Amino acid sequence: MRIAKKTLWKIILDVCMLSLLVLMYQKRVISMHFHEVGGLILFGLFLFHNGLNWKWVKAVSSKIFQRGLPPHSRVSWLVNVLLFISMAATVITGLLMSKTLPTAIQGAYFVKPWHYFSAAAALILTGIHLGLHWKYLRTVLLSKLPLPQRTGTIIGSAFLVLVLTFGAYSLTTSHFSAWLSDPFQANAVFSESHQQPPTEHSGDSEHIGGGKHEGCGQGLGAGKGAQGTAPQQSGMQNVLSTMAAYVSITAVFSFLTVVLEKALLLVHRPKAPQQD
Repeated sequence: MRIAKKTLWKIILDVCMLSLLVLMYQKRVISMHFHEVGGLILFGLFLFHNGLNWKWVKAVSSKIFQRGLPPHSRVSWLVNVLLFISMAATVITGLLMSKTLPTAIQGAYFVKPWHYFSAAAALILTGIHLGLHWKYLRTVLLSKLPLPQRTGTIIGSAFLVLVLTFGAYSLTTSHFSAWLSDPFQANAVFSESHQQPPTEHSGDSEHIGGGKHEGCGQGLGAGKGAQGTAPQQSGMQNVLSTMAAYVSITAVFSFLTVVLEKALLLVHRPKAPQQD
């Protein structure tokens, strides 16, 4: 299967976007300035990506409330809208409490929980988006492997199990669930109502799969420096560990989307007429 040049460039763009996205979840994996400017670049790439698919967006948007639109197209459209909202919210809240850009406003600490929440939601929605396009991605990936189809399937399945296992581990050892629940916690409302800056999020000093040095939690919010005393990872090791952790988390939500879609197709599959 030969990949069209336009399709190839779209895949390269998607890989660049995913790589940049996962690096945002550790704000000092390279530097704070990279985190903030990179977030703006990522949002720009996201808009450009949707611009390339504008014909599809326009066509589905015009039929979104009409009967006859395939459920897959309707769900994909909704995921794209929610992904835009979550990424826009992440960018806006990040700018309000920026450390290196002249966009910060005094007392903007109250948006920090929402920065965490919207960024975590963006990662989930990215996983769902990839899961909805998994059939196409699988076809493209398998077609590029210089291996027999059966061998490629076995290797791909083993790799998938490895990624999902690490993704589940990363979810349980990170503060990902806290990022989703913090905006709705009573203590967060109390802090805001009393105009008291909330304490640094516990995730700001934790690292997926490692000790209490500056880690993945640092990627969300504009908190203080690392509070732990464990030795720092090398720059490249830190980049790779961050990418592995958050790509694997994204893969978990992609896999769940694929499984759910297949289950729904089985449930709603037309029943064969019974023989007399």
